[in-house]
Amino acid sequence: MRPINRDAINRRSRVELAEPSVYEQSGPVGHSADFPRERDAVQRMTRRLVGSTLPALLLVGTHGEDVALDRFASRSLVLYLYPGGSSSPDGGNDSLLADAAQHRAFRDLLPELANRRFVVHGLSSETPQTQLASAVAQSLTHGLLSDPQLLLTGAMGLPTITVAGAQYYRRLTIVVQHGRISHVFFPVVNVQRSADQVLTWATVSGL
Repeated sequence: MRPINRDAINRRSRVELAEPSVYEQSGPVGHSADFPRERDAVQRMTRRLVGSTLPALLLVGTHGEDVALDRFASRSLVLYLYPGGSSSPDGGNDSLLADAAQHRAFRDLLPELANRRFVVHGLSSETPQTQLASAVAQSLTHGLLSDPQLLLTGAMGLPTITVAGAQYYRRLTIVVQHGRISHVFFPVVNVQRSADQVLTWATVSGL
């Protein structure tokens, strides 16, 4: 069997962004609510995402395995994006603590989401080694996906933030059903209720 060429597959999946600067914000760390223009741009972007499909990208899973995003085309997926940086506008200087709280929130509600046939993954630009350490420290039973090159934002135009020259994903949650994005949660104001927000939406939607 020929080895998987992750770079070749990912290159084919990239698209050019028309307005990348709209979704980037440099400067002092704060909350997304501090940047109404940028926040509104992200909200417009999330509305455009609904109905689109996940690209055929290969990312690295928690234990170093290749994970093809398009393999979830026939499954229901909750994909929560988190910054993974020591500081960001989506968590301030406590961004890593916010990330950990969000991991635990999805860990604790994973059985209820699984009962509704949802698969859960977190995604950030962290390295696989950092994510594995987080998964062990938080006793996670769901997967984390590593995207240090921000390939997913290149393919879908997802919003990022730039802090001290480093680029991170904005904190948002994507729900995929029947191969297409059915809902996007942004902003994620309370990370501890992030998973409950998805569960409540699923209940109201009759899922």
